Amino acid sequence: MEGKANQLEEARRQEVLAEIEDWRAKNKKTDRPWQSELANFHLLLPDPESSSGSFMTDQYESMGFLDRPHGEFITNPEERSLHSELFLGQTPRELFQTIDNVIKDISSVSLVEILKLVREERAYGNTLNESSTSFVEMDDNHELELEAAFERSIIKLNELNMYVMPIYIVLRVKGYTHYDLTS
Repeated sequence: MEGKANQLEEARRQEVLAEIEDWRAKNKKTDRPWQSELANFHLLLPDPESSSGSFMTDQYESMGFLDRPHGEFITNPEERSLHSELFLGQTPRELFQTIDNVIKDISSVSLVEILKLVREERAYGNTLNESSTSFVEMDDNHELELEAAFERSIIKLNELNMYVMPIYIVLRVKGYTHYDLTS
């Protein structure tokens, strides 16, 4: 029985790795870094500025959804079809606990490093968010500063995504869909 489970797990792992290779091939044709395919995955990760663990934990908690199964509030049939049964049956709190457990189980990943990378990416992202000047009113120097902050933010996000890729892969092998982890 265990051999069959290991074969299934390895087959899933190979599927996920093939998807990642497809991202690389697709994004070679554009200026978009392939790591950007992870989209909002980083928002599920531990965040040093979060009051309850991660950006998304804070969001679910503020909406009162932290302990309700995803399937209760994801009701659109088209959207539901993009999610795994595993995800739909879990509460956000259970998902975040699974992520925390995966981080602990992967020896090549350090929570301290994740927090550092999230903090660095957030610092550049906050620079962008703090600018309340509209582009119409913006002088050339301010526009260049924002453009540089945006570029640094993308570089840091891609660095973070590369570092946490093993977490993403393990979660996908466990049965989560790409959409579960990035939407």
